[in-house]
Amino acid sequence: NMESWLITPAFDLATADTLSFRSSWGFFVHNGLSVWISTDYDGVNFASATWTQLTCTLAVQADGQYVWIPSGNVPLTAFSGNSAHIGFKYSGDGTTNTTTWRIDDVVVK
Repeated sequence: NMESWLITPAFDLATADTLSFRSSWGFFVHNGLSVWISTDYDGVNFASATWTQLTCTLAVQADGQYVWIPSGNVPLTAFSGNSAHIGFKYSGDGTTNTTTWRIDDVVVK
């Protein structure tokens, strides 16, 4: 089994309240991508942080390979007033769950 994270730098939610990005996939095998937020990540050890999964639109197999799908505006108001990090988490393995994912145009505003 494998787990990989792409984590943003810290940002201030005192002035920002939405997240948006685009996702696409290649060589689809499984839905292994999820999006998370943490207000206690120390910038070093992601495993010791508390992560909350965010609900957003991600590319799915029916969208087609290499088609960019917008996430929509993901509300972050439940975390207002904190410094936070967004984590894009991929779970897979080396034999059967091996979809390639792409993330672009990540905006917190």
